Amino acid sequence: TVDDEAGAYIATEHLIKLGHTHIAGVFKADDQQGVRRMQGFIRAHRKYNIPILSHMIISYTTLEKNNMLNEEFRRLIDSDQRPTGIYFYNDEIAVDALNILREFEINVPDDISIVGFDDSSLATASEVKLTTVSHPKFEMGRQAAETIIRLIEHKEEGNPSIMYKPKLILRHSTKKL
Repeated sequence: TVDDEAGAYIATEHLIKLGHTHIAGVFKADDQQGVRRMQGFIRAHRKYNIPILSHMIISYTTLEKNNMLNEEFRRLIDSDQRPTGIYFYNDEIAVDALNILREFEINVPDDISIVGFDDSSLATASEVKLTTVSHPKFEMGRQAAETIIRLIEHKEEGNPSIMYKPKLILRHSTKKL
């Protein structure tokens, strides 16, 4: 697994170091990744003494994803207290949100900075190349395959676990205030 908390922490810290203090967070609430990523977001705010603004936290479940974007996210973007930076649970949600930001004629990164998570192919698929958090997908897959083979061959017992360190990939969706 990747250290989800550390990944969200470095993404949020990046926004803070760019001068953002009104940072929204969009989190999936029905899996452990989302919970750990929210913990990292909160930890970065606490370390830098940045207040966590409750109206800027959006959580959703798998079934609520479209409703969250179409209602809660639009309401946040259309409010008088719009964030200057947003951390998204993953790249997919960040790219979907880019379309909504365009509708509101909000320019990324000039008007708002955004960061995703996963460094998926979506992160570079749109005209705004997404700053995101990466994990070593190939290495994780290779290690998982080797572990499965060892378990099948009974060369290893138990439930082996490896935690990979995330890395911030800087692209063009964030900007210093």
